Amino acid sequence: MGARLAAADALEATSVQSAWRMVLTERLAGLYQQLPQLLDFLAARGRRATPLTVPADRFGLEQARRARNNDHAGLEAALKTLLQNIEANAAALAAKGQQPQDTRQLQDLYDALVVDTTSQGSQMSTQKGNTEENLTVLNALYEPMTHVFSDGKALYGRSDKAKAEDYTFSQLLKRVRRERKAAHTCGSSLRPHSLGYAE
Repeated sequence: MGARLAAADALEATSVQSAWRMVLTERLAGLYQQLPQLLDFLAARGRRATPLTVPADRFGLEQARRARNNDHAGLEAALKTLLQNIEANAAALAAKGQQPQDTRQLQDLYDALVVDTTSQGSQMSTQKGNTEENLTVLNALYEPMTHVFSDGKALYGRSDKAKAEDYTFSQLLKRVRRERKAAHTCGSSLRPHSLGYAE
């Protein structure tokens, strides 16, 4: 049972996984805030630029604006189209004020968006795998614990009712929390015998 307790103690908390997702979501939100102004300037230049290889309504600006509202895949596709159209019409746009750094900002935004959405997808896959792994480890620990609880209740049920009540999951959780708090204070780790159970 000691190995099972150690495995359960080593599990990554879902709160840690959720914190990683929140960091990625905040970074994406920051990227999204930069986008409207870049699109507005580009739209003004695109209206005045001639000749364009594609009509202004198919340039990708409106698609990027619509996709900005929580459609990561749609926004990636729209920005990719937009950047291709900027490159194909670079001379006409430059004549109306499009600077290389403006295009670079959009490219950087696109690159960061691709990296962050990929990271977010990867993090969600990892969390799903971790959750399944956590359940497997905890289920492996659950089985012997139920036997210990049954034995404790059978042994002390008639002779020592107070001790018999110690053999429940709620009492075990209280003891584990106390032991963890003490372990963090003095740097030790949980041991099965410290919980009152044999290894």
